[in-house]
Amino acid sequence: SYAPSEIFSDEFIYAFRSGEHPLYSAASKNSLYKGWRPKGQVFLHSGKTDRIVPHYHSLDAKAGLEGADVTLYEYPGDHYSPVIDVLLTSLRDFDALRAD
Repeated sequence: SYAPSEIFSDEFIYAFRSGEHPLYSAASKNSLYKGWRPKGQVFLHSGKTDRIVPHYHSLDAKAGLEGADVTLYEYPGDHYSPVIDVLLTSLRDFDALRAD
């Protein structure tokens, strides 16, 4: 089931929603969207017509990591068509990191 009410007890849902459950505190501390910044470089690859991972998700990810060292590579095509370009670019980027 995807319905929380069918998976979790009413007590758990209440405690989680009210912020009283330890899992809520742990999840809040591990947020990847509230002020989190990666320590290393981030390389994003996105096909502009990708329907599996829509391109706007990559744009949102880059914008959400403002201030971090993020490179977004945009490719014509879908999820699979740029696979060789993604591989070659990744190898180049990782080789450059190793040289630093």
